[in-house]
Amino acid sequence: RVASGEELEEIVKCLHCRGIREKELVKVLQRYVDCPNYVINTGKKNAISDEQKELESELSKDSEKLFLEVEHECDLSALETMEALESRIYQASLQVKGWKSIAKATDDPSLELISRRKTPENKNQRHPLDIAKERLLLLESNIERRYLKPPLKIEHDATPGLLTWRNVVAKVASPAQLVLCVNQLSSSISWEKSIMKVKCEICRKDDNEAQLLLCDGCDKGYHTYCFKPKMDIIPDGDWYCYECISKKWQCAACCEKKTKKGGKRGPKKKSLSLTSDKKDTESNNAESPTPTPPPSVEKKKKEPPSVTRDADLILCKTILSDMEKHDEGWPFLQPVNGKQFPSYRKIIKHPMDFNTMKTKLRDNLYKSRIEFAGDAHLVFDNCVTFNEDESEVGKAGHDMREYFQKRYTDLFPDDS
Repeated sequence: RVASGEELEEIVKCLHCRGIREKELVKVLQRYVDCPNYVINTGKKNAISDEQKELESELSKDSEKLFLEVEHECDLSALETMEALESRIYQASLQVKGWKSIAKATDDPSLELISRRKTPENKNQRHPLDIAKERLLLLESNIERRYLKPPLKIEHDATPGLLTWRNVVAKVASPAQLVLCVNQLSSSISWEKSIMKVKCEICRKDDNEAQLLLCDGCDKGYHTYCFKPKMDIIPDGDWYCYECISKKWQCAACCEKKTKKGGKRGPKKKSLSLTSDKKDTESNNAESPTPTPPPSVEKKKKEPPSVTRDADLILCKTILSDMEKHDEGWPFLQPVNGKQFPSYRKIIKHPMDFNTMKTKLRDNLYKSRIEFAGDAHLVFDNCVTFNEDESEVGKAGHDMREYFQKRYTDLFPDDS
């Protein structure tokens, strides 16, 4: 019962201004804060009897005891929610190498989880909320960075979203706030990249996890025995699949400049990694832990640069026209609408699309076919970064990449 205006003011101060229900309650109570006490206490004419005071005192003690019990149960529930996320991350193998899940605090017999209203008397007595905060921050720091999504994904040191999240966790004062932070972390994890959902790209089965080799570039899986010939030894260190190798390309002009400056000419590497035979690449994977692109064929005598460039760009226009007519090319015809997808520009730093490439061809902005191929790869790389592999747009991106590689190899066999 509110017996004075001072108590009413204290209640208003304790209510959170951003809470949905509390904000409405503040508006209602604010009407009575400035009212005189005699207006609030108009119904209080007769003095309260001693029996009523004793009854109210007993009810107050019972309600306070019940409140403390419910509060402690909420703290324990928040701790269990955090531990459930911890177990899920560990089972999905989303943690950094070397990190192991800690035993649950709720199952530890040496720990005594006490109410936050009590002061710990020894090291074995801990508040559940304090344990949950510490372990949640520790859990976040041990998640592999590539499995995080915006706004918590790290590109350099730490994103503003991640710093804000860490500060909020450190200042958590209630189980509701902690559960909110747990849910935010859970929603920022790419669960679809979990090893629990990985299937072999060759046989499309998810069995024999011990023989399932994960690519360090795209997190796709391959059974060692599905390669031809099969891979007898699991490679140490980073390993990349044939798709990731095919995405990597080097500028021929830059490589030639480095060769001229150095004076010595080493073994000639391919300027553009475009694989046309999947079996050859899989064979390379079996021979070395980190497969490297095969050397390119020696080029024939060069024609005058202007003639070669014009001829190349005519063929590039043909490739682009074919890609625009392709059934799977519809997501890449125009630039991505920033209003429809507000987060696109935050994730994709260098957007590219077929219409922009057509404009650059029309304005003669491409100096060589290598630059054109680079923009084409940029379109498909952006698609992989922003879209899930199993989505409609993601599948279209993979199909268009294969189609582009095939057409490019057919028209420019010297780069294959």
